[in-house]
Amino acid sequence: AKSNSFTNLVAAEDYAKAHAQYVSNSWGGSEFSGESTYDSHFSQSGVSFFVSSGDAGLPAEYPSSSPNVISVGGTTLHFDGSGNFTSETGWSSGGGGCSTQETATSAQSGFAGYGQVNCNGTRATPDVSLDADPASGVSVYDTTSYQGVTGWFVVGGTSASSPMWAAASAVAGAVVNSAYVYGNSITYRDITSGNNGAPCLTGYDLCSGRGSWVGGGSGGTTLRGSNTAVSSSQNPSTVGQSVTFTGTVTPASGTGTPSGTLQFKDGSTNLGSAQTLNGSGQASVSTSSFTQGPHSITAVYGGDSTFSGSTSPTVTQTVNGPPATTTAVSSSQNPSAPGQSVTFTATVTKQSGTGTPTGTVQFKDGGTNLGSPQTLNGALQASLATSSLSAAQHSITAVYSGDSTFPTSTSPALTQTVMSTTVVAPSSAASLSGSEWLNASADTPPATGVDFLISGGPPGYSNQLVGHAGTWAYGWLFVWNTTTVVNGTYSLKSRAFAPGGVSVDSPSIPVTINNLSTAVTVPSNGATVSGAPAFVASASGTALQPVTSVQFLLSGGPPAYSKRVLGGGTSTVYGWFFFWNTATVVNGTYTLQSRAFDAAGDFADSAPITITVAN
Repeated sequence: AKSNSFTNLVAAEDYAKAHAQYVSNSWGGSEFSGESTYDSHFSQSGVSFFVSSGDAGLPAEYPSSSPNVISVGGTTLHFDGSGNFTSETGWSSGGGGCSTQETATSAQSGFAGYGQVNCNGTRATPDVSLDADPASGVSVYDTTSYQGVTGWFVVGGTSASSPMWAAASAVAGAVVNSAYVYGNSITYRDITSGNNGAPCLTGYDLCSGRGSWVGGGSGGTTLRGSNTAVSSSQNPSTVGQSVTFTGTVTPASGTGTPSGTLQFKDGSTNLGSAQTLNGSGQASVSTSSFTQGPHSITAVYGGDSTFSGSTSPTVTQTVNGPPATTTAVSSSQNPSAPGQSVTFTATVTKQSGTGTPTGTVQFKDGGTNLGSPQTLNGALQASLATSSLSAAQHSITAVYSGDSTFPTSTSPALTQTVMSTTVVAPSSAASLSGSEWLNASADTPPATGVDFLISGGPPGYSNQLVGHAGTWAYGWLFVWNTTTVVNGTYSLKSRAFAPGGVSVDSPSIPVTINNLSTAVTVPSNGATVSGAPAFVASASGTALQPVTSVQFLLSGGPPAYSKRVLGGGTSTVYGWFFFWNTATVVNGTYTLQSRAFDAAGDFADSAPITITVAN
């Protein structure tokens, strides 16, 4: 071409196809709308056209994407320390991809491996590949300085692989077109490892196409065929179990031992890296990473200088779910009472897997261990007895430890109800007198009976029975005649009974018994007094603690008195009398109360009344 302009390049293409049977192109650029109108420049009866696929990975380039050319991608050759070839992989910079402008030929779209690259009827590149990685490229000698150096260079790129394909085709004497490439005329080394933005796959891919031409065709060097088989060490297996696959490569005919590598695959996914064949033509790989379900396992032989590559028939590796267990827990007595012995029994059930679960069971009350782990018996059960559960609802679980085969499992929580009781009425620190209603709850679970007990007070009681309660709509009820005990402060609690006579006590609450009462009967509330009026008060106690004296108290007025004692009353059949000389205070409005005492010094004040002193 006179220059690298597109017009001059296609003009040079027309000249070349008129004068040669094999035309190699090492140029290209991004695809563009209308590019297919130039495809005729790459068509001539009896002429083979080759175009480098590019050196920048995906996407596809033009004219590599023209359906009239053979798009040539790149590979990397690998050698051992002695310089012997060991394997071939896809070159990471080799061009390829699905065309956005061109349609695939019928030969390409009909090829068995075309569907796996998801080009959906569009042209896919490359078609084939050869060594293009500069790291394993070709040596050239140039007397013209290149980057300041002359002499020998190792170069690469698909600008090298394309003319090598053209040369190989010329040696073979074949017209190489899409039908030839996707037919059976060429022996390929299927490149199954590597990635240029698209992974190398078995059969066809956007990284290396069908692979590299290792011989075959008229005038070429024919490689001997090979057969590959793969076997599994454990089929079926379970999730997490290690499985070893062994691939064996043998000559398709005759004798000899193939060398090179085997790539094991799960579908299109590589299982590890390529494994080197040993002296018996075998290689193995182990994995424990399978998910549950069927897996299509193949072993892909890359070929060597004598034997062509081959892919094993598919082995379906069935991977079952992991061994599984479930655990359940039951109670010998639910509900129970505090102090009552309860036995919890755990049963472990094998859901999948072979063998019999062994190990221990740890019983738990919420997050707290109940005792030590208990060993499973032959019936896959373990038990634990306890009498230490407090009055409450307890969340009981059983945790199976698992063993070398079976995993751990935890039972659903069992709610163990231990009965409790609470004094509902009276309230804590209440003052009681006369007949008082005592109310207790005891309904988790329902009790067989409830008693009320007092402790302390002047007699120093210890759990003295007050009475047996009866049930009603709001709990357990008892009406207590408080005059049966002396005045003072006591501790009151309820005691609930469970089946079998086991009982539980509520927390105690303080209550004060005060059965003294008094009231001012004369003068009347709001009265005006002067001189020396008579004050009269009523007062009552109990048979155990009668009233022994009564005082009259004055509050308020201009002096702002606070329960100033005016004097003591005298007991008569009409009440407690006291005559007060009102001249001892200044005129004003006051409040008057009576205060009744018993022999123990307990007292009670009357409700206040208002009086006005006017002298």
